[in-house]
Amino acid sequence: MDRPLASTQLQKKWPVLLLNATEVRTGGPIVLSNSDFPEASPAYNQNHAIHGFHQVYPGRDVFLESAVRMSAALPYVFPPARSDTPWNAEHLVDGEYSDNSGLSTLTKWLKAAIPELSPAGRVEPTIPSKKKILILRIDTFPDGQWSGPDDAPQKWSYELIAPILVRSAGHLVSDLSDNSNLLQILSLRGYEAASLTARYAPSDEARSSTAGVNCPQDPPLAWRLTEVEKTCIDQAWEALKPAFISQINDFFGAVPVPPSNAPAHFLTMQVKKGLYLQKSIR
Repeated sequence: MDRPLASTQLQKKWPVLLLNATEVRTGGPIVLSNSDFPEASPAYNQNHAIHGFHQVYPGRDVFLESAVRMSAALPYVFPPARSDTPWNAEHLVDGEYSDNSGLSTLTKWLKAAIPELSPAGRVEPTIPSKKKILILRIDTFPDGQWSGPDDAPQKWSYELIAPILVRSAGHLVSDLSDNSNLLQILSLRGYEAASLTARYAPSDEARSSTAGVNCPQDPPLAWRLTEVEKTCIDQAWEALKPAFISQINDFFGAVPVPPSNAPAHFLTMQVKKGLYLQKSIR
């Protein structure tokens, strides 16, 4: 799974990667990253802190494909993984158990990376801030419409497959709250911040007679994508891409907003089907 850490010069131009995994024995989060994150916590705070792979296993490294595999190790599909050394290394599984979207880890990383507030806890409002952070999020499942309970009685065998049939609405609710909290933190530290979410929105009809396909509105949870499912993802992205790129250009091209010490209120608006923008209003 892992290999000795090579003594190479730090590549500061590489983008930072944060890939989450979960320790089986403790249920605690562990992050695999090419940045010096997280900072070492005091001994009394280790029990409920996010752990860094390179801190837990100094001198060891992980191939990128191994890190990705551990961050998406679906239950029943992939077995737990562990380092070959030391002998008491923890088993690692899907990062979804501790942080499905990565927002919690991203929040901790940004709080460590961006400067703290001034001693007075205020930002200077006279000069517009040129510092902008745009959070890009990709959600797997399309929007669902809940109109009350609508489930039929099942046989006992249903208990075996129920854990892997659970959809992600619960994570979406918590992600929306976590995202708002993160934007509030960035705003109070003098950053102009917003969040753009692309959510899978399958088309209900073919876009062309040669390449388009009719896509099911309730996508399956299978690990391996069929050719039809791949085409559906391509169709959904092609429909979202122009508006997605336009929103990014508008955010970074807009005139900077002067910072304020007043708490910001963040509003989520639907740009189009499957595309949502969350930004502050004052």
